[in-house]
Amino acid sequence: MPENDNFVLNSNCKISNADRFTFVRFNLRFKEFWVNWDDLRTNGINMSGNIELKDDGRIHGGCELGVDRFRLKGFFMIIATFRVKNSLLSLGVFVI
Repeated sequence: MPENDNFVLNSNCKISNADRFTFVRFNLRFKEFWVNWDDLRTNGINMSGNIELKDDGRIHGGCELGVDRFRLKGFFMIIATFRVKNSLLSLGVFVI
């Protein structure tokens, strides 16, 4: 994330206090999302796997995450807060 994470939103209309609150909450939530993603990335997240059909008909598979699966689940919960269409954090649209 850039060092200066402030931005200016120019608008020709008035922004209500409720909308201002939504923007602030979105910004805080995005910062948390970004810190979590950066932590996962620097700790070696690696979402790879394989599925193999054995000669005897058995299926063998596995996956490697590179990080603890519960840590990754926590990250997905953060993403979920952005995906809820009418939540206070989504700004009324699907973000991801």
